[in-house]
Amino acid sequence: MWSRILVNSGGKLVADNCDVMDGIDGFDARGGSEMDVQSCNFTNNYIGIYLRNKFSTSPPTGITFTMPLSNNIFQTVGNLKPPYTNQMGAMRASRR
Repeated sequence: MWSRILVNSGGKLVADNCDVMDGIDGFDARGGSEMDVQSCNFTNNYIGIYLRNKFSTSPPTGITFTMPLSNNIFQTVGNLKPPYTNQMGAMRASRR
């Protein structure tokens, strides 16, 4: 598995009609970033979209979605690749 597509604070990701496959974190958005994710297929990722510091208020550095997430598909087909063999993928807003 590959690591992630990282969106740092101050950055913006626009993803439209794309395929994101076999990632540990498909998209990894940090506080202060912007995202627009439409009509994408997330297949066999450990975590589809990982949102870090999404609700920080001091200073306000949350993640901004310039458009609502829409028409995206999150799925696991079979098993994940190593290091997560025999595990299902997930879409999570945060890790604990």
